[in-house]
Amino acid sequence: MPRFDPLMEEGRIIEWLKKEGDFVEKDEVLAVIEGEKTTFEFPSPYRGKLVKILRKQDEVVKVGEAIAVIEES
Repeated sequence: MPRFDPLMEEGRIIEWLKKEGDFVEKDEVLAVIEGEKTTFEFPSPYRGKLVKILRKQDEVVKVGEAIAVIEES
């Protein structure tokens, strides 16, 4: 889970916009994350295949925890 806000300690995954097996471009939006005050679009940090979604929709995740695995291409 990336830190979208300086005070953010955790976020809730509102919606995954991609599914396992999808190819994603760098900076393409993967998911919508809710912080304490607002929602954020989570862009892919890499270009490649979304191999595994580690955290489900509506799950609360601490900043720094992995939420997905992307196989770079």
